[in-house]
Amino acid sequence: MGQPLILQVLPTGIPVVRPAITETTSLGAAFLAGLAVGFWKDTAEIEGQWKKEKEFQPRMGRRQVDNLCGRWRQALERSKSWGAHAEGAASGTNAEGGTQ
Repeated sequence: MGQPLILQVLPTGIPVVRPAITETTSLGAAFLAGLAVGFWKDTAEIEGQWKKEKEFQPRMGRRQVDNLCGRWRQALERSKSWGAHAEGAASGTNAEGGTQ
């Protein structure tokens, strides 16, 4: 499988590492519980359990990333009025507060 698009366009320019076990919240809770009851002797022992599945490198150039991020921000701005339209339609008023 190829590299997911979101990992290609991350604007940070920093590689993203995906762990072998992606349920990191529950895994972290389990590790802490194990520490609490003495299953793990210390955090160094837990660190040895972590394995990398894959590393993703940004592939898009800075100009293309900036363009796509700009278009994303524009889309977000346009979507902000959608809720007002839906509320106005339900109440019989338009977005400016007048009646329909």
